[in-house]
Amino acid sequence: MYLQLARFLLKIYNQAKSSSKKINETYFGLFNRLQSISDYKCTSFTREQILLLLESNVIHSIQYTNDKMMTHINNGQDPKSVWDYKVGTDLWNSANNFIEYYKYISFLQTIDSTDNINTKKVLRDLADLFAASILLDGSSTLIENGVINVESIKLIREFYTLQLSIIKPEAIGLVEAFRYNDASLRTTIGCSDGQPYEKIYHSAVNDNSLNKYDFKPIINQLKNIKARL
Repeated sequence: MYLQLARFLLKIYNQAKSSSKKINETYFGLFNRLQSISDYKCTSFTREQILLLLESNVIHSIQYTNDKMMTHINNGQDPKSVWDYKVGTDLWNSANNFIEYYKYISFLQTIDSTDNINTKKVLRDLADLFAASILLDGSSTLIENGVINVESIKLIREFYTLQLSIIKPEAIGLVEAFRYNDASLRTTIGCSDGQPYEKIYHSAVNDNSLNKYDFKPIINQLKNIKARL
């Protein structure tokens, strides 16, 4: 699926470069602004620049993958071999960067449809926390292309830490809102019946494989062993 998405992204990228025809797809409109996104530089990070940085991450990673692929092909290598053996990780990275961008803008669209102001604020803080983590994890592409510098990375990390402290008081409510069941959480502490300690005891007695084995015969056998000199 990642490779299929990467193929489609490369197709749109080259269409946008070679044609004046606009890309109509809702989530691919950023390809209509290839030049402005490619030229964008972030000298001082603020919350308002999150979307621009995610867009830059998408465009620069696709641009790098496309240029690398064309270099191999122009050097006489078979296009299929280049696709299969030379740019696999780059294709995955390009697709993954777009998926993270897609998640963020989809999140924002859902937030916009929310009526409650307090809910909107909490969800926007959560969305921006998610975006900051993506930017920190995938900062190499932005640094290599001069979009951000070391100071910008520091500001993004400070913003991430701040968002964690903002979200912390809402953490329990957010987890509850997702309505995770006990099985998916896979933890005895995170149970929905309000009895975590009883659940820990029950798990230790009934679910722990060590407690299902009868060690008494072995213990008795060890007691009866006589020293041999």
